[in-house]
Amino acid sequence: MQDRRVIAITGATGGLGRAIAWRFAKAGSRIVVHYHRNKEAAEKLTSALEALGAEAILFGADVRSPAEMNSMTEATLNLWGRLDVLVANAAVRRDGLLARTTEEAWDAVLETNLTGVRNSLKAVGDCLIRQQEGRVIAIGSVAGVQGRAGQANYAASKAGLTGLIRSVAMEWGPHNIQLNVVFPGIQPTGMTATLSDKQRRTLDRQNLLGHAPPIDETAEFVYRLSRMTGVSGQIFNLDSRII
Repeated sequence: MQDRRVIAITGATGGLGRAIAWRFAKAGSRIVVHYHRNKEAAEKLTSALEALGAEAILFGADVRSPAEMNSMTEATLNLWGRLDVLVANAAVRRDGLLARTTEEAWDAVLETNLTGVRNSLKAVGDCLIRQQEGRVIAIGSVAGVQGRAGQANYAASKAGLTGLIRSVAMEWGPHNIQLNVVFPGIQPTGMTATLSDKQRRTLDRQNLLGHAPPIDETAEFVYRLSRMTGVSGQIFNLDSRII
């Protein structure tokens, strides 16, 4: 039996976003492929999902813009009449020691990683509450719990994300809407490509197994979590760093 739910994935053109989109598409879900700047990658992903037999649309929007996120939700509802799952995956990094972090770098990370999720939640909230059903899975980071030298802006955004998701889980729980956070570990994506060798060695030393889970396993976990009916307000750490 096909899973015909409607899934919106922000930052779907990134490595993890693509893996998650692929997993839902394999199940037969209808996918909203969100992108900000990389339209070519979004078009390729949409075509690949359609070749798999899934229904998919692409939508360009800046998560920092409430109006643009509202437009994406409206387009989804106009096409499919509902929205079942939001995967809040879009994020950026602008690393640097706090003393050297510019206002622009601070604002870019907080506005995308934290305010962008707030905008996404507000855009889909009325729809999910009206349906009395829905799932939100936000992609967080261990950095938001442990902190990380040289990533004060990123760690702050991910710490705020956890607080945001847990607070909204309390607000939306009576409407049968589940919100959870997943820490995916250090995946081989564009987000981690710029990590220095020193940063990678430090992260490897923290990991009991010496590696994060394969990206396909992370996507599988996100899919399985979206199918669960009694879990909300939780953090799921998927690698072997102890927090």
